[in-house]
Amino acid sequence: ATSEEEGWAATFSEDFVTEVLVDEVTERTERVTINESTALREAMETGTTSQGLFVGGNKYRIVKYETDFDCAGQEVVCLFGALGKKGVCVINTGTMLVMGMYDEELGQTGGNCKSACAAFAEFLLQNM
Repeated sequence: ATSEEEGWAATFSEDFVTEVLVDEVTERTERVTINESTALREAMETGTTSQGLFVGGNKYRIVKYETDFDCAGQEVVCLFGALGKKGVCVINTGTMLVMGMYDEELGQTGGNCKSACAAFAEFLLQNM
């Protein structure tokens, strides 16, 4: 169980400035302002982001992007991000985003996270 403040801190951060790798060959970085909402929208629309996918101030690597994930008989977008043994699953129902997070060190798995997100997204699609 997580306190309400811890839950919000894990899923959202106000705009912040950080160093982002812009050239892997030269390892050149650039200071950029991160807006998590904008990056998440870009990731859900395209499967990638120009500055990286940040959630709660942490940068996740997009490892899976499905535009045809079946949920309640509808094709929806499902994205997975990874950060070490932690991860995030985001499903776009068309009108809402469902986000789940997991941490393998706490006994949680990506598969269970995706199942829980899909079940909630299905509920929303059928009842909203």
